[in-house]
Amino acid sequence: MWILGATARSLAGAPPIPRDYYEDPVKVSDTLKLIAVTAGGEHTCALSIDGDTYCWGSGRHEQLGRAELPETCGNGTFPCSATPVRLEGAPRFTALAASRGGTCGLDRAGAAHCWGYGLAGRGEDSLPAGSAVPLPVPGDHVFVSLHSSPAGDRTCGLTPEGEVICWAPSLDGTGGGASAAFTGPERVATDVRFAAIGYGTAHGCGIDASRTVYCWGDNRFGQLGVGASALAGGMAASVAPIEVQGGLRLDVVAVGPSYSCGIDAGRFVYCFGLGFPLETPGPPDRQTLAHGALPLQIRVPSASFTALAASTTQACLLSAEGDAFCFSTSPTVRPAARRAERVESDEPFVALAVGGSHACAIGADAFAYCWGMSNVRQVGR
Repeated sequence: MWILGATARSLAGAPPIPRDYYEDPVKVSDTLKLIAVTAGGEHTCALSIDGDTYCWGSGRHEQLGRAELPETCGNGTFPCSATPVRLEGAPRFTALAASRGGTCGLDRAGAAHCWGYGLAGRGEDSLPAGSAVPLPVPGDHVFVSLHSSPAGDRTCGLTPEGEVICWAPSLDGTGGGASAAFTGPERVATDVRFAAIGYGTAHGCGIDASRTVYCWGDNRFGQLGVGASALAGGMAASVAPIEVQGGLRLDVVAVGPSYSCGIDAGRFVYCFGLGFPLETPGPPDRQTLAHGALPLQIRVPSASFTALAASTTQACLLSAEGDAFCFSTSPTVRPAARRAERVESDEPFVALAVGGSHACAIGADAFAYCWGMSNVRQVGR
């Protein structure tokens, strides 16, 4: 798969860039000013300075709400929009977290509301596959932040007490995706109190007040950082968070589909799991994908980093100066060749999000800039 942003130019032998691919950031709107952005599998959502929620890209699962959309994608099989569409019936949100086919928002009271694929937030056994209107997540929980992955369907919330509570749609088992059962919210069982968390497709990680790192969930590729992957004879999974080996201390944590990353002291970036072996592997094949179960330091420019976002094909960093740097997370890239490259932009960024095959940022001018794949208009083109 091609690599997003400036990293595409740095990899010899990369496949041709698709027609709907934007290598450098493009401005999404000349009028809509924003304060936050999140990127899902095929859509993007953002909060305006007026407190409204806007989304663009795929409307395959009603991710853009119930407004009539001006375009169709997928050879006319589902609606989409390159223009940001105001989400009708939404509370005033303070934060957003997009998943593969849906989005959740945090209202001013700390309650979570979700829309899109399977995130209707109700307790019935069978629900429509999507909800165009944000509906509250049951349980009367209060959160300070929300976390999900553009490669998965689960969303987790961090409570003021440092607890983690997660929910997700569960397919009806037919494979058709016609309906979904809402599962959760369920508390992650642990005595650890987290200051920050991240969640991928089947595992999560968090840091406590001492900056100690803990991970839970699937460990097939060593993404829990416990020294051995399930493929190498280690544990298959852990329901409870367990401490990452190596004495790692992090200020920021981000979780990809099958890997985990974080920033230490604003300068050092570490990753473990799929694509991050400690030793240089041979050419990967279908049976033995390169992976590692201990933190691996990533080569990054000399800068102070304030944010990190992770997704399927890449992870991106935001520096204190407003520069975005991205590096490939593909297991086919050798560790010696993996390094973060600056995304070419004259506009400094203040916020950053990475989607399934695209990325977006908010500039110092409060406008959104996106790059990567836009086959369903997720870049705003």
